[in-house]
Amino acid sequence: MTRANHVPALELEHVGKHFRVLQGMFRRPATLTALNDLSLQVMPGETLGLVGESGCGKSTAVNVMLGLLAPDEGRVFLDGREIGAWPLAERVRRIQPVFQDPYSSLNPTRRVGELVAQPLRLHERGTDPGPRMREMLDRVGFPVRLADAYPAELSGGQRQRVAIARALIARPKVLICDEPTSALDVSVQAQVINLLLELRAELGLTMVFVSHNLAVVEHLADRVAVMYLGEKVEEAPVAPLFAAPRHPYTRALLGATLRPEPGAALPESGLGTASADPLHRGPGCAFAPRCPMANDACRKAPVPMHRHGQHLARCLCAGPA
Repeated sequence: MTRANHVPALELEHVGKHFRVLQGMFRRPATLTALNDLSLQVMPGETLGLVGESGCGKSTAVNVMLGLLAPDEGRVFLDGREIGAWPLAERVRRIQPVFQDPYSSLNPTRRVGELVAQPLRLHERGTDPGPRMREMLDRVGFPVRLADAYPAELSGGQRQRVAIARALIARPKVLICDEPTSALDVSVQAQVINLLLELRAELGLTMVFVSHNLAVVEHLADRVAVMYLGEKVEEAPVAPLFAAPRHPYTRALLGATLRPEPGAALPESGLGTASADPLHRGPGCAFAPRCPMANDACRKAPVPMHRHGQHLARCLCAGPA
């Protein structure tokens, strides 16, 4: 199915994904809902930040976007065409990932030059990948003289630059970055983020940037989608979302961010000590058990998305911070 012109570069349409979870020898397997009615649109040249605490479904969403997992409900579109309809070789040319741990995503037995050139050997057989490989290493700020090095001989930041070069060498339209800076120290994080900003401007990349680091997302993204227990609970352009979040969970996330001020106390999220439980969801709002504003209506039935100016929020009590 091909859709009209001016379509999103990447779109998730009411996607659901469920897993069966064993609970022991004498208990029935439970169903874990990793994604529930997740809809996202990323327009060409845009960067969407996807945020939420661990276990909210971000990585499952990434695997669905890449076509590594098939959704149980809903559909995924790449350039207006259902992702499963693309031939595999063409799909991987159009959308590429950069994963969290650059060491585990790079084959330790292959040299840097081989790793970066491999996509060209697969997709453009018969051509010499050497010039493009060296050009891409130089573009991401990696010393070309180290092209014969192995991943173990590199620093974390250098390995992540190699991973970015490998993802971009086939000139994809969409780059999916799954926590690409979380394994790096702060100074190297800044270098990688600035590199992604430069490459986005230079190559016209469409990006999905998945992170729990809200400061990084605020710096990099155009729009932000906030996830909780597999659901999108709020979405807005980056400036309005950080200035006046509408969903209680978004406000809690922003309130729990550490402030770089001498003597500042540890922030309080206001969510208590309870944690999200994906195996025991009630019939209503997924966030209701932890929400200080929840009422009976929140707990009785699923809550749809509501529009509040530039915000979309899955909340009956949504309002400005």
